[in-house]
Amino acid sequence: MSNLELFIRYLREQKRYSERTTAIYTGVLVSFFRFADLGEDGRESEEVQPLTVRAYMANMMEREFSPRTVQLHVSAISSYYRFLMKQGLCSSNPTGLLIRPKAGRPIPDFYAREALNNMLDAPADEDDFSRYQAYVVTHTLYVTGIRRAELTGLRVSDIDFARMLIRVRGKGNKMREVPMTEALAGDLHRLVEERKSLSGGGELWVDAPLFVTSKGNKLPLSYVNNMVHAVLDGTQGILGQKTPNRLRHSIATHLLHNGADIYSIKELLGHSSLAATQIYTHSDFKTLQKVYKQFHPRAE
Repeated sequence: MSNLELFIRYLREQKRYSERTTAIYTGVLVSFFRFADLGEDGRESEEVQPLTVRAYMANMMEREFSPRTVQLHVSAISSYYRFLMKQGLCSSNPTGLLIRPKAGRPIPDFYAREALNNMLDAPADEDDFSRYQAYVVTHTLYVTGIRRAELTGLRVSDIDFARMLIRVRGKGNKMREVPMTEALAGDLHRLVEERKSLSGGGELWVDAPLFVTSKGNKLPLSYVNNMVHAVLDGTQGILGQKTPNRLRHSIATHLLHNGADIYSIKELLGHSSLAATQIYTHSDFKTLQKVYKQFHPRAE
């Protein structure tokens, strides 16, 4: 049995990797073995030098593979040689001292502000509770920028109409207060009143979930996905995936484009560090570049 076959069996039986992941690792290693002229099964791969792996990385970058893909290949090669070392089949890992390319974080996708305004300005169907609740869920996600899991955890008592804010339990059970617009406050008030009428006109238990299923239970996360998709699907100008996370990206990006400072956006989103929020500045810079090239008298 070749070293590659031993490694693949190790991934399947001990690491319990999926067939897809195992196939990816296999493809990476076969590609590397071919490049290094080691044979497709890697029978002569025991003592490969770091220069060989570095040349493989350079070849991938010359072929315009993304940094993330190069990282994946180096990680697979590194895993292979760590396995060989544990088995006593080689003495060193040729990837150990290599500097890997930084993959960077992708710029988050967001919806056009005009498209979301069209959706929010359209009259909501208040006669159908499920459709109205889906609209309010979408409205809440965009206006507040809260996470999907934070939304499903909201209780009736978390809405403070007097102070125009929502108390949100974030990651690590950290509490933060998020402001809401008058329009959202109106929608949430109508939703609560509708809940009361559906339950016989009595008062709602203050710790009851704010958004509920048809049986009055807390919304599963998958329900939120379906609600957002249903509301955005019929809106002109909403392109690409229709997800709660893109609504969160959208409000962060729109606030930044309108001049909000990055620290305020960090607090709104509930990020634990500024680094997580700074990804939106890349999106803002892309907009600046576009405007610069379009209107600067000396731009080519």
